[in-house]
Amino acid sequence: MKHAIVLITVLLFCSVLLATPFEDFVKEAGSELAGKFDTVIPLKVVLDNSNIKAQPAPGKAMMQGFIRELLDSALEQSETLKPIDVAKTDPILKGLAGTKRDYHYFDELGFRIHQNLNVIADALLEINFTDLNDTLKLELRLIDAITTSELAMVKKECPADNQSNQLLGKPITEKPEPAKEKPELTQESPKPKPTPPPQPPETGNKILLSEDFSGFEEGDALPDWGKGVVVIKSPEGKKFVGSQIKGKREIGREIAIPEQAEISFSFSRVVENPSLILYDSSGSEVRVTLARNWRGYWVWISGSMAMQFECEDLNQFRCKRVGNTYKVYINGRYMLSGVFEEIKEIAGFKLDLHQGQLYTNFEIKKL
Repeated sequence: MKHAIVLITVLLFCSVLLATPFEDFVKEAGSELAGKFDTVIPLKVVLDNSNIKAQPAPGKAMMQGFIRELLDSALEQSETLKPIDVAKTDPILKGLAGTKRDYHYFDELGFRIHQNLNVIADALLEINFTDLNDTLKLELRLIDAITTSELAMVKKECPADNQSNQLLGKPITEKPEPAKEKPELTQESPKPKPTPPPQPPETGNKILLSEDFSGFEEGDALPDWGKGVVVIKSPEGKKFVGSQIKGKREIGREIAIPEQAEISFSFSRVVENPSLILYDSSGSEVRVTLARNWRGYWVWISGSMAMQFECEDLNQFRCKRVGNTYKVYINGRYMLSGVFEEIKEIAGFKLDLHQGQLYTNFEIKKL
């Protein structure tokens, strides 16, 4: 008799949890997130566990776990996002609990997952919900495991119901559930691509800046390029701009770069993930970052996925701007591009410099 009562209780509880508007709401959020990507090879995703990071109240812990299980199930059917087994990733997340979520955290997370599971994680899915009494707010944030940048976000709200109240440990009301209205799907007509204005005929010198530091002596200061930077000479006689002081420096020039132009330079190695920043007079910027982690060398542009490249003793970086499109090349190979419509005429560039990082062969030219 006792076992029968337990069984009936479990069945009643399951009947509340299955096939409800709240469950559909969570799965729709997962599908919406997956729909933001168009990739042939699905991204391998670690589902975050906020119950490990903090000690939430029992109701919130149950809700968080339930949402996570629903998303795990929904994304298993996705063609673009594939969750890694949560039973295997949870011990790794627990081992990193309390660690600041910066580049080094994601580097260590990726290393441990590969070391223990022989899987390369592409992204971390953060799951957050807020209880607003009559409304529940769900936020899904997908973070690139290499660049630590946000790849996509979904924010949705739904009315609280008996199921959500039960998960949160609230009293169950007998108020009937309102019928769920299906959102009307509207198909927007594709926006026509703007026709670029005709370019005036080219006049004057195409080279706006050219510097290989060959006209300087070893150890000369370069105040026009930045504070605390000097000329460093390699054993082969090549001259670079560098720093012999620990810590981060910044080099750059204020120079107008037109809409049809490219900037290039050579770099010796990657130290502490340096970024090239192209900025306009309003403060808007395009940031291209070089990085090194346990998997190798990477490059990405503001908000993009990272692309891996082979790092040589001396590498050539080139960023080509055509209108609002910025294309990045390393060692003559196209890597990635980005479109930044808010950027006006470039007013200058800045480049991170750490001790051990060397740059030379700067050139900016009109196309």
